[in-house]
Parts: sequence; C-alpha cells; structure tokens
Amino acid sequence: MAQGYVIAHPMQAEELPAWSARWRPSPQWAGVTPFDPADRPRQFPAFQRIDGLHQRIHELATGILTRNAQGRKHAARSHARALRTLRNELFRDLACLMREIQTVKMHLRAPRHS
Repeated sequence: MAQGYVIAHPMQAEELPAWSARWRPSPQWAGVTPFDPADRPRQFPAFQRIDGLHQRIHELATGILTRNAQGRKHAARSHARALRTLRNELFRDLACLMREIQTVKMHLRAPRHS
C-alpha cells in the first residue's frame, strides 16, 4: 500500500473497496520498476536514518503524552526541546532522501551508451 494525496485523499475504511476497484495507476508510472523494500537501506542511506529517527520520535512523544496525562506537565514540556531536535534531524534526513531519490531518477533517465 502507499500513502499520500498523490494516490488518493484520506477516506473512510468502508470507501476503500470501491475506490480500490476503480483506481488505476498514473500512466507516468508505466515501466517504472519498483524498488525492492529490502534494498532501501542500501539504495538510500538516508532511509535507514529516517527509520531510526521515526522510532525515536514516537518513543519520545509517547513519553511526553504519558507524562502530560499523569498531570506532570512540567516534565512533559521539558522534553519538547529534544522532540524539536529530532524533528529537525528528520526534516534534514528527509531532504537528503529526496536528493538521493532525485539522483537515482536522473541516473535512470540518463541515455545509455553502448
């Protein structure tokens, strides 16, 4: 499955079967070889960093929400700086991943000389 507005807008679960039955991939995707998910860390080094950051952000956010629910608001707020730091690292690595993907796209589009 894929996520994002490129494929579809968010929908209720009961709408999915009908949408799936009528959905057709964009003609721009014809002939595009999908990347093997097992190769992502090798093909895109930033992908591995993003996965780790994503997990750390969830763990930190869960701790913040737990402290807040326990009424420990000061303790929850004290972790906000760390959460912002991780967010900034994630944005940096997402930008890096986008550059890596663009590099691969340019390589795939480059004329091949025999």
